[in-house]
Amino acid sequence: MVDLATSLDKEQYTASPEIFFGASVGKHYRHIIEFYQSFINGIPSRVINYDKRERNVKIENDLDYCIETIKNIENQLDELSAMEIIPVEIEYEYDGKIISSVSSTNRELIFCIEHCVHHLAILKLGIHSSFKNIKLPENLGVAHSTVQYMQKAAKQ
Repeated sequence: MVDLATSLDKEQYTASPEIFFGASVGKHYRHIIEFYQSFINGIPSRVINYDKRERNVKIENDLDYCIETIKNIENQLDELSAMEIIPVEIEYEYDGKIISSVSSTNRELIFCIEHCVHHLAILKLGIHSSFKNIKLPENLGVAHSTVQYMQKAAKQ
């Protein structure tokens, strides 16, 4: 994510490609980042709620702050990698009711990764259609299992 962000200039980062229907590159970055923050912030209480994100517009409007925030998350995830797997409760509010489910830190980290890949695929579409000068990695926004499958298929 940092490599892609650093390939953008500040105008591109805050731009709203038509394909995004009013959203911006920065808004997608904020959304991804805040899911990781919700995950990390929920670990001490063992309750994670992705809906109660901060929605910090500074992340979506300030490219340098976004990059700094990503690096901070990477450092926090490095620290968490040494932790044991912890059971957590996932909360979701629907029609004023809290729905919860039991999960684990590993399962939720997998969710955050897959959620990130999904939004990187959306970012890839918007950036490719709007900023032709930016070279995007071929596998950006492609699930790791798909990349492995394609590599295996190419060897056959």
